[in-house]
Amino acid sequence: MANESRDITIGGGDPTGRFGAFYAGMRGSSCWIIDSLPELGGQFTALYPEKYIFDVGGLAKVLGKDLVKNQADQLMATNVPGIYAAGDVVDYPRKLDLIATGYAEAAIAVNNAVHYVNPEARVNPGHSTNMKIFKD
Repeated sequence: MANESRDITIGGGDPTGRFGAFYAGMRGSSCWIIDSLPELGGQFTALYPEKYIFDVGGLAKVLGKDLVKNQADQLMATNVPGIYAAGDVVDYPRKLDLIATGYAEAAIAVNNAVHYVNPEARVNPGHSTNMKIFKD
């Protein structure tokens, strides 16, 4: 495992990073998630697993620990070429600090990373229902 390579490396195993990993798979790319915590889930697992989260698209409310558990079941350029960012490490004017914003940033970051690794790949792959992964 230590000598294996991946197409994309994601910094942070919070819900945004985990969605980035999921989305990388939808794009047919492999990835690593690197995190400083011993388990995935970020602040949701470490600080407030029993707190309700109200800004996750499609859910009226969800406990932090349940969001992390449920995830397991299913152009953000930096100054370093080939490195893209999403979530708490990204800041720009009028950014909304919402989980939904991080999810969108994760998709944008992965799309750009896929294109960087494979210039033939489109940055915007279109609708998820048109992706190859859903046609097999």
